[in-house]
Amino acid sequence: MEDLTGKQFGPYQIVAPLGEGGMAAVYKAYQPAMERYVALKVLPRHFANDPQFTARFQREAKLLARLQHPYILPVFDSGQAQGYSYILMPFVQSGTLADVLKGQTLPLPRIRQIITQIGEALNYAHSRGFIHRDVKPSNVLMDDSGNCLLTDFGLARMVEVTVNLTTSGTIVGTPAYMSPEQGSGQKVDTRSDIYSLGVILYELATGRVPYKAETPMAVIFKHIHDPLPPARTLNPELAESLERVILKALSKRPEDRYQTAGDMVQAIQVAISETPDTGNQKRVSSASGGLKTPTVSPTIVGHNAQMVRSLLAGRRARPIIIATVVVMAIIGFFALRRFPIGTMALNSTQATTNLAISQAQRSTKVPPQATQVPATFSPVPPTHISPTGTLTPVPPTSTPTPAPVALGLRITGRVEWGGLPISGVRVVLKEKGNYYTLPVLVATTTDADGRFVMEKPPAGDLMIYALAPSSEYLSWIGYPITVGVGQAVNARTLELDKKMQLLEPASNATVTSTTPLLRWAMFPDAVRYHVDVINSVTDQPVMREDTTDTSIAVAPGLESGVTYMWYVYAYNAASRSIAQSDFWLFTVQP
Repeated sequence: MEDLTGKQFGPYQIVAPLGEGGMAAVYKAYQPAMERYVALKVLPRHFANDPQFTARFQREAKLLARLQHPYILPVFDSGQAQGYSYILMPFVQSGTLADVLKGQTLPLPRIRQIITQIGEALNYAHSRGFIHRDVKPSNVLMDDSGNCLLTDFGLARMVEVTVNLTTSGTIVGTPAYMSPEQGSGQKVDTRSDIYSLGVILYELATGRVPYKAETPMAVIFKHIHDPLPPARTLNPELAESLERVILKALSKRPEDRYQTAGDMVQAIQVAISETPDTGNQKRVSSASGGLKTPTVSPTIVGHNAQMVRSLLAGRRARPIIIATVVVMAIIGFFALRRFPIGTMALNSTQATTNLAISQAQRSTKVPPQATQVPATFSPVPPTHISPTGTLTPVPPTSTPTPAPVALGLRITGRVEWGGLPISGVRVVLKEKGNYYTLPVLVATTTDADGRFVMEKPPAGDLMIYALAPSSEYLSWIGYPITVGVGQAVNARTLELDKKMQLLEPASNATVTSTTPLLRWAMFPDAVRYHVDVINSVTDQPVMREDTTDTSIAVAPGLESGVTYMWYVYAYNAASRSIAQSDFWLFTVQP
């Protein structure tokens, strides 16, 4: 886009560029009429030349101006000037959430505050029919007090509709924060924004986004197909309760996520306790530009809550408490000498309690307008006293014992690559049906023979996974396993694949043929190769072939302008998979 710095843009004087993304450029501008600096978001010129876009832009901008929320950056104005469409917003000098992150984790109270504020902004906008479609740290501005201001509502939708009318299969958004359904070109709803918020939560908690790759399409593919790297492997100090929130928010299927942003806000507030940690408070204050964490006082239920709170609060209550204890001891001494224990049982509790309350009330200043409500006490049931006057002990109330969990005895197994043992591999046992749950057991293979042992696994139908020790191997592979009660199970051999190298076409290349030649490096001990070519828009395979060569021509039928993914498996003489490539991309442009 043309640099507009120094130019007069309608009533605004452009001062300096602030940044440029895939959909717009942002400038710092001066508004003489209001004597203030503003932020001017300018869209590429070709959008303004589209009458349909112009009408939609004006309509959407008016709706955006109605979004009034403490954590949404408001829209001042919108229009067109010099052939460009623009949106006018407040100028926020403090930067964005992306500037705060910089590859580091944040204290838990700060994470709670950020996710709560963004989540509340999304919940408000969703309730008014808006879907953001591009929730990411660079779209979250930070004010001087460290509060979040979500921006760019509706902009992705404005651009997406126009682009999709002219370019088949084009996806608008940011791959690192894009939901699987958005990345695959499906219709999205508010739960797509919740997934993006989950990516931000993952980044706040671990210091990095969950998926990285060499190309944007490769990142999108990982969001769609790859299992989520466990957050606690990147940050072992992360609480399981917080990891559960991450897992649910980043579920592949929208119906498995939080159904509203408000639900996710409630979950994060439960996962990260509201009680502040002193060390964390100091870190939050410095990180947020002086943000103060409110002090939460304990809640006491009852008519005399105010009185008890004052007794617990200051040093003035200590002499009263001591005096009360002394008086209680004296009364108890003389009462024991004068009355049998049995006759004391009914009245001792009430007498001492009333005495303590009487002493406390005399020492506690109660506002004149406060109404004193006398405490009432229920007598001890007579059945608690035996006929002879001796005290019958009341059995204590016991906490119900939870039903025992059915367990197996153990699981043993072995991890191999090409028949050779692999040491140092993490073996993970999970509930069957959903990889994105927390593991129920974890073991590590031994250095000598690649074997592992899992003691006392839960009984039932489970899945067992081997997580590879390095990028030299594929990251995971899973098998079903059934464990009976008290049963020792020998798991099947968990096989890892090594990675093999693709040669051409290069990753993210453009090819001029609709039947391009695919080549890869020969892998030792491989006797055949299996090749998959997949349409990245429809996610459907267009070719699945076996060959003994290290190259193959793609079958006719590829579409012009479409990006395809391809990858290769290598098999040995025993038809065992011994290697697999990463997937590469190519686009057909004859």
